[in-house]
Amino acid sequence: MDDAERMRASQDKDAVWELVQRLKRGEPPSLDEPTRASLMRVAQEVGFSKEEIAERMASAEGVATLARISRARHLRASRRFGEAHSLVSCALDSEDLAEALRMLAQARARLERILTIEPIAFYRELAAGQLRWLEPLENPTTSPIPDANDEFPHEGWRTIRGLELLILQGKPIPRDERTRELVRQVGRQVGLDPAHVEERLNSEAGTSELIREEATSIRGGRKRLASAIRSEAYGRIADTSDEARDHFEDACAQFESILRSESVAHYRRVAEQQLMEVRSLLAKLGATGARDS
Repeated sequence: MDDAERMRASQDKDAVWELVQRLKRGEPPSLDEPTRASLMRVAQEVGFSKEEIAERMASAEGVATLARISRARHLRASRRFGEAHSLVSCALDSEDLAEALRMLAQARARLERILTIEPIAFYRELAAGQLRWLEPLENPTTSPIPDANDEFPHEGWRTIRGLELLILQGKPIPRDERTRELVRQVGRQVGLDPAHVEERLNSEAGTSELIREEATSIRGGRKRLASAIRSEAYGRIADTSDEARDHFEDACAQFESILRSESVAHYRRVAEQQLMEVRSLLAKLGATGARDS
Protein backbone atom coordinates (compact mmCIF):
# COMPACT_ATOMS: atom_id res chain seq x y z
CA MET A 1 0.00 0.00 0.00
CA ASP A 2 1.27 3.47 -0.83
CA ASP A 3 0.54 6.57 1.27
CA ALA A 4 -2.59 7.47 -0.72
CA GLU A 5 -3.99 3.96 -0.32
CA ARG A 6 -3.28 4.00 3.41
CA MET A 7 -5.04 7.34 3.79
CA ARG A 8 -8.08 6.13 1.87
CA ALA A 9 -8.17 2.91 3.92
CA SER A 10 -8.07 4.95 7.12
CA GLN A 11 -10.88 7.22 5.89
CA ASP A 12 -12.94 4.18 4.86
CA LYS A 13 -12.48 2.61 8.29
CA ASP A 14 -13.55 5.85 10.00
CA ALA A 15 -16.64 6.08 7.78
CA VAL A 16 -17.68 2.54 8.71
CA TRP A 17 -17.06 3.24 12.40
CA GLU A 18 -19.31 6.32 12.20
CA LEU A 19 -21.97 4.24 10.47
CA VAL A 20 -21.84 1.62 13.23
CA GLN A 21 -22.16 4.37 15.85
CA ARG A 22 -25.28 5.68 14.11
CA LEU A 23 -26.73 2.17 14.11
CA LYS A 24 -26.06 1.86 17.85
CA ARG A 25 -28.04 5.06 18.38
CA GLY A 26 -30.96 3.48 16.53
CA GLU A 27 -30.63 5.61 13.42
CA PRO A 28 -31.56 4.03 10.08
CA PRO A 29 -28.64 2.76 7.99
CA SER A 30 -29.09 5.32 5.22
CA LEU A 31 -25.97 5.76 3.11
CA ASP A 32 -24.67 8.63 1.04
CA GLU A 33 -22.52 7.60 -1.89
CA PRO A 34 -19.10 8.14 -0.22
CA THR A 35 -20.12 6.07 2.84
CA ARG A 36 -21.58 3.38 0.62
CA ALA A 37 -18.32 3.17 -1.33
CA SER A 38 -16.29 3.09 1.91
CA LEU A 39 -18.40 0.26 3.35
CA MET A 40 -18.03 -1.81 0.19
CA ARG A 41 -14.24 -1.36 0.14
CA VAL A 42 -13.89 -2.19 3.85
CA ALA A 43 -16.14 -5.24 3.54
CA GLN A 44 -14.05 -6.56 0.69
CA GLU A 45 -10.88 -5.81 2.62
CA VAL A 46 -12.01 -7.87 5.63
CA GLY A 47 -12.86 -10.91 3.51
CA PHE A 48 -16.35 -10.59 2.08
CA SER A 49 -16.73 -11.62 -1.55
CA LYS A 50 -18.12 -9.20 -4.11
CA GLU A 51 -21.22 -11.37 -4.37
CA GLU A 52 -21.81 -11.32 -0.60
CA ILE A 53 -21.35 -7.55 -0.52
CA ALA A 54 -23.79 -6.97 -3.36
CA GLU A 55 -26.38 -9.20 -1.69
CA ARG A 56 -26.11 -7.48 1.69
CA MET A 57 -26.05 -3.98 0.24
CA ALA A 58 -29.50 -4.62 -1.27
CA SER A 59 -31.30 -4.19 2.07
CA ALA A 60 -31.11 -1.98 5.13
CA GLU A 61 -30.72 -5.01 7.38
CA GLY A 62 -27.93 -6.35 5.18
CA VAL A 63 -26.11 -3.00 5.24
CA ALA A 64 -26.30 -2.91 9.04
CA THR A 65 -24.98 -6.46 9.34
CA LEU A 66 -22.20 -5.82 6.85
CA ALA A 67 -21.09 -2.70 8.71
CA ARG A 68 -21.11 -4.39 12.11
CA ILE A 69 -19.22 -7.48 10.97
CA SER A 70 -16.65 -5.42 9.04
CA ARG A 71 -16.06 -3.23 12.08
CA ALA A 72 -15.76 -6.29 14.34
CA ARG A 73 -13.19 -7.90 12.03
CA HIS A 74 -11.13 -4.72 12.02
CA LEU A 75 -11.21 -4.59 15.82
CA ARG A 76 -10.19 -8.25 16.05
CA ALA A 77 -7.25 -7.64 13.70
CA SER A 78 -6.24 -4.55 15.66
CA ARG A 79 -6.28 -6.47 18.95
CA ARG A 80 -4.29 -9.32 17.42
CA PHE A 81 -1.57 -6.95 16.25
CA GLY A 82 -1.71 -4.95 19.47
CA GLU A 83 -1.05 -8.05 21.56
CA ALA A 84 2.04 -8.88 19.49
CA HIS A 85 3.28 -5.30 19.64
CA SER A 86 2.78 -5.27 23.41
CA LEU A 87 4.97 -8.36 23.76
CA VAL A 88 7.78 -6.58 21.90
CA SER A 89 7.47 -3.51 24.10
CA CYS A 90 7.52 -5.64 27.25
CA ALA A 91 10.58 -7.54 26.00
CA LEU A 92 12.39 -4.22 25.60
CA ASP A 93 11.66 -3.26 29.18
CA SER A 94 11.92 -6.58 31.01
CA GLU A 95 14.90 -7.03 33.31
CA ASP A 96 14.28 -10.78 33.46
CA LEU A 97 16.32 -12.51 30.74
CA ALA A 98 14.15 -15.60 30.37
CA GLU A 99 10.99 -13.50 30.28
CA ALA A 100 12.41 -11.15 27.64
CA LEU A 101 13.49 -14.02 25.38
CA ARG A 102 10.13 -15.76 25.82
CA MET A 103 8.22 -12.61 24.90
CA LEU A 104 10.37 -12.03 21.81
CA ALA A 105 9.71 -15.58 20.63
CA GLN A 106 5.98 -15.23 21.26
CA ALA A 107 5.89 -11.87 19.47
CA ARG A 108 7.61 -13.31 16.38
CA ALA A 109 5.23 -16.27 16.29
CA ARG A 110 2.18 -14.02 16.53
CA LEU A 111 3.45 -11.59 13.91
CA GLU A 112 4.24 -14.41 11.50
CA ARG A 113 0.75 -15.82 12.06
CA ILE A 114 -0.75 -12.43 11.20
CA LEU A 115 1.14 -12.51 7.90
CA THR A 116 -0.34 -15.94 7.23
CA ILE A 117 -3.99 -15.55 8.25
CA GLU A 118 -4.83 -11.83 8.28
CA PRO A 119 -7.00 -10.73 5.32
CA ILE A 120 -6.58 -7.01 6.04
CA ALA A 121 -3.54 -5.67 4.18
CA PHE A 122 -2.99 -2.81 6.64
CA TYR A 123 -2.35 -5.18 9.54
CA ARG A 124 -0.19 -7.47 7.43
CA GLU A 125 1.95 -4.44 6.62
CA LEU A 126 2.16 -3.53 10.30
CA ALA A 127 3.19 -7.08 11.17
CA ALA A 128 5.85 -7.17 8.43
CA GLY A 129 7.22 -3.86 9.67
CA GLN A 130 7.31 -5.10 13.25
CA LEU A 131 9.19 -8.23 12.18
CA ARG A 132 11.80 -6.01 10.53
CA TRP A 133 11.84 -3.98 13.74
CA LEU A 134 12.74 -7.16 15.66
CA GLU A 135 15.89 -7.84 13.65
CA PRO A 136 18.29 -5.69 15.73
CA LEU A 137 16.97 -7.34 18.89
CA GLU A 138 17.30 -10.88 17.60
CA ASN A 139 20.44 -10.51 15.49
CA PRO A 140 22.39 -7.59 16.99
CA THR A 141 25.77 -8.77 15.69
CA THR A 142 24.70 -8.79 12.03
CA SER A 143 22.09 -6.02 11.82
CA PRO A 144 23.34 -2.96 9.94
CA ILE A 145 24.44 -0.10 12.15
CA PRO A 146 22.09 2.81 11.46
CA ASP A 147 23.36 6.27 10.68
CA ALA A 148 23.53 8.49 13.75
CA ASN A 149 20.08 10.03 14.11
CA ASP A 150 19.39 11.87 17.33
CA GLU A 151 15.77 12.53 16.31
CA PHE A 152 14.96 8.85 15.73
CA PRO A 153 17.64 6.82 17.55
CA HIS A 154 15.55 3.74 18.28
CA GLU A 155 17.08 1.32 15.77
CA GLY A 156 20.53 1.69 17.30
CA TRP A 157 18.99 1.39 20.75
CA ARG A 158 17.32 -1.90 19.80
CA THR A 159 20.71 -3.23 18.71
CA ILE A 160 22.15 -2.24 22.10
CA ARG A 161 19.27 -4.09 23.79
CA GLY A 162 20.01 -7.12 21.59
CA LEU A 163 23.67 -7.00 22.61
CA GLU A 164 22.63 -6.73 26.26
CA LEU A 165 20.53 -9.88 25.87
CA LEU A 166 23.59 -11.70 24.47
CA ILE A 167 25.65 -10.56 27.46
CA LEU A 168 22.97 -11.74 29.88
CA GLN A 169 23.03 -15.16 28.18
CA GLY A 170 26.79 -15.34 28.64
CA LYS A 171 27.43 -15.18 24.92
CA PRO A 172 30.36 -13.25 23.43
CA ILE A 173 29.81 -9.92 21.75
CA PRO A 174 31.94 -8.61 18.91
CA ARG A 175 34.47 -5.91 19.72
CA ASP A 176 34.96 -4.87 16.12
CA GLU A 177 34.85 -1.26 14.95
CA ARG A 178 31.19 -1.67 13.94
CA THR A 179 30.19 -2.42 17.52
CA ARG A 180 32.54 0.16 19.01
CA GLU A 181 31.09 2.90 16.80
CA LEU A 182 27.54 1.96 17.77
CA VAL A 183 28.43 2.04 21.46
CA ARG A 184 30.07 5.47 21.04
CA GLN A 185 27.01 6.76 19.17
CA VAL A 186 24.54 5.52 21.77
CA GLY A 187 26.79 6.67 24.63
CA ARG A 188 26.59 10.21 23.29
CA GLN A 189 22.79 9.93 22.92
CA VAL A 190 22.32 8.81 26.53
CA GLY A 191 24.62 11.48 27.92
CA LEU A 192 27.74 9.48 28.83
CA ASP A 193 31.12 11.19 29.01
CA PRO A 194 33.10 10.32 25.83
CA ALA A 195 36.25 9.73 27.88
CA HIS A 196 34.34 7.24 30.05
CA VAL A 197 33.10 5.47 26.91
CA GLU A 198 36.58 5.19 25.36
CA GLU A 199 38.07 3.90 28.59
CA ARG A 200 35.42 1.17 28.85
CA LEU A 201 35.88 0.15 25.21
CA ASN A 202 39.49 -0.84 25.94
CA SER A 203 38.47 -4.14 27.52
CA GLU A 204 35.90 -6.88 26.94
CA ALA A 205 34.49 -6.55 30.45
CA GLY A 206 34.35 -2.76 30.14
CA THR A 207 32.53 -2.97 26.80
CA SER A 208 29.95 -5.32 28.29
CA GLU A 209 29.44 -3.05 31.29
CA LEU A 210 29.09 -0.04 29.00
CA ILE A 211 26.46 -1.73 26.84
CA ARG A 212 24.48 -2.67 29.92
CA GLU A 213 24.81 0.89 31.27
CA GLU A 214 23.47 2.33 28.00
CA ALA A 215 20.62 -0.19 27.86
CA THR A 216 19.67 0.60 31.45
CA SER A 217 19.60 4.35 30.75
CA ILE A 218 17.38 3.85 27.71
CA ARG A 219 15.04 1.49 29.53
CA GLY A 220 14.69 3.72 32.59
CA GLY A 221 14.06 6.83 30.54
CA ARG A 222 11.48 5.07 28.39
CA LYS A 223 9.57 3.90 31.47
CA ARG A 224 9.53 7.40 32.98
CA LEU A 225 8.37 8.96 29.74
CA ALA A 226 5.71 6.28 29.25
CA SER A 227 4.35 6.95 32.75
CA ALA A 228 3.97 10.66 32.00
CA ILE A 229 2.34 10.01 28.62
CA ARG A 230 -0.04 7.55 30.27
CA SER A 231 -1.16 10.22 32.75
CA GLU A 232 -1.76 12.59 29.82
CA ALA A 233 -3.81 9.92 28.04
CA TYR A 234 -5.95 9.33 31.14
CA GLY A 235 -6.65 13.05 31.24
CA ARG A 236 -7.86 13.01 27.65
CA ILE A 237 -10.44 10.30 28.36
CA ALA A 238 -11.48 11.40 31.86
CA ASP A 239 -15.20 11.65 32.56
CA THR A 240 -15.05 15.04 34.31
CA SER A 241 -12.94 18.15 34.00
CA ASP A 242 -11.73 17.68 37.59
CA GLU A 243 -10.41 14.21 36.78
CA ALA A 244 -8.86 15.47 33.57
CA ARG A 245 -7.19 18.35 35.41
CA ASP A 246 -5.73 16.00 38.04
CA HIS A 247 -4.26 13.70 35.39
CA PHE A 248 -2.88 16.61 33.35
CA GLU A 249 -1.29 18.18 36.42
CA ASP A 250 0.32 14.83 37.26
CA ALA A 251 1.58 14.54 33.68
CA CYS A 252 3.02 18.06 33.85
CA ALA A 253 4.90 17.23 37.04
CA GLN A 254 6.34 14.08 35.47
CA PHE A 255 7.38 15.83 32.25
CA GLU A 256 9.01 18.62 34.25
CA SER A 257 10.92 16.03 36.28
CA ILE A 258 12.17 14.43 33.06
CA LEU A 259 13.37 17.80 31.79
CA ARG A 260 15.29 18.38 35.03
CA SER A 261 16.93 15.00 35.46
CA GLU A 262 16.79 12.83 32.31
CA SER A 263 20.19 12.05 30.78
CA VAL A 264 18.78 10.86 27.43
CA ALA A 265 18.37 13.92 25.20
CA HIS A 266 15.70 12.31 22.99
CA TYR A 267 13.43 11.74 25.98
CA ARG A 268 13.95 15.33 27.13
CA ARG A 269 12.90 16.59 23.68
CA VAL A 270 9.76 14.45 23.71
CA ALA A 271 8.96 15.55 27.27
CA GLU A 272 9.34 19.20 26.33
CA GLN A 273 6.94 18.83 23.39
CA GLN A 274 4.39 16.93 25.48
CA LEU A 275 4.65 19.39 28.35
CA MET A 276 3.69 22.24 26.03
CA GLU A 277 0.69 20.21 24.82
CA VAL A 278 -0.49 19.34 28.33
CA ARG A 279 -0.12 22.91 29.54
CA SER A 280 -2.29 23.96 26.60
CA LEU A 281 -4.91 21.39 27.60
CA LEU A 282 -4.84 22.65 31.18
CA ALA A 283 -5.28 26.20 29.99
CA LYS A 284 -8.36 25.16 28.02
CA LEU A 285 -9.78 23.56 31.16
CA GLY A 286 -9.14 26.73 33.10
CA ALA A 287 -6.47 25.24 35.35
CA THR A 288 -6.84 27.96 37.96
CA GLY A 289 -10.62 28.09 37.78
CA ALA A 290 -13.22 26.60 40.09
CA ARG A 291 -13.54 22.84 40.40
CA ASP A 292 -16.64 21.03 39.18
CA SER A 293 -19.37 21.07 41.79
